Amino acid sequence: MKDLALAVVRGVTDPGQALNRLREYISQRPPVKPNLSLLQNALDQTRGTGCQHASDWMDLIRTRLESLNPETLGNDIRPFLERPEDARLLTRDHLLGLLRPSPESNQDDSAEV
Repeated sequence: MKDLALAVVRGVTDPGQALNRLREYISQRPPVKPNLSLLQNALDQTRGTGCQHASDWMDLIRTRLESLNPETLGNDIRPFLERPEDARLLTRDHLLGLLRPSPESNQDDSAEV
């Protein structure tokens, strides 16, 4: 998930695939979180040492999602859907909602990818 989180944070030429994979990861229960040491190394290499902190990965992704055009977001994601009905789940509000910690989530129960 380190590559996925980094792709969403950095912005990629094809955000649709990265955002669809993000949706798949963050909708899993128990929650999946990135390997923070690998993500930090990637952030340091691409953004500069200490510029961004891997522990803030959810905030970094939220900021990126909020900067995307909602119409473009839907159009970018649709080609990567196996089931067309999943398109209703790929709104900015839904993705941001998935990034909120669920009441039953516990850091110890999170799977690291």
